[in-house]
Amino acid sequence: MAVSALVISEAESATVTAAIAPLRLDTCNTFEDLVGRVAAAAGKEITIHASGDERWGPLTGFVAHSDSRFTVLVRHTDLAIYQSHSVLHEFGHILIGIPLGLELACDRDFDTPDERAAETIAMTLGKRINLPSPYGELLAFA
Repeated sequence: MAVSALVISEAESATVTAAIAPLRLDTCNTFEDLVGRVAAAAGKEITIHASGDERWGPLTGFVAHSDSRFTVLVRHTDLAIYQSHSVLHEFGHILIGIPLGLELACDRDFDTPDERAAETIAMTLGKRINLPSPYGELLAFA
């Protein structure tokens, strides 16, 4: 089975470029560094928790937020590398200014410009940093 490349529009590409520019990815090498940079860009602290499972259905992660914090939740039953990608996808939502709560995410259409932009951000970030893995540090999506 062939995997097709994610196709995004010029407008979505511009959104992605603008969202990741403040992160200065040329000098970002670790997941921890990236968390700090996304938090600084968003103006809020970020915490990450692995807590969900297959009962979430197709939902693999989401962002909850308060006035001072974003909390990224991912399924604890997913492989570490996939959890990391899910976190990066949720960072995409934070960076483009569309944090979602669970009540909104469950009814969402997953093929939208916002979802494609968040996925493109996740793939871009994953290519630039070393993600945590039970197999040691590795460059994901290379």
